[in-house]
Amino acid sequence: MYDKIDLVSSPKKSFWKLTIPILGFMIFDALYGLVDMFWVSKLSAQGFYAVSVTAPLFVLICSFGIL
Repeated sequence: MYDKIDLVSSPKKSFWKLTIPILGFMIFDALYGLVDMFWVSKLSAQGFYAVSVTAPLFVLICSFGIL
């Protein structure tokens, strides 16, 4: 059902199997942040600032939580 990830016999193939989902999440998160900033910027400048400052901090906190 699932392909095994074998880092010893085929490191390049396994690298891409591990990297593609991470890249997909990062692209999705970046687009979500841009749309969120665009939407909130219509409300107020302070809201735009708050979202633009806290979005990267949220990603940083989540990345430490995964460790």
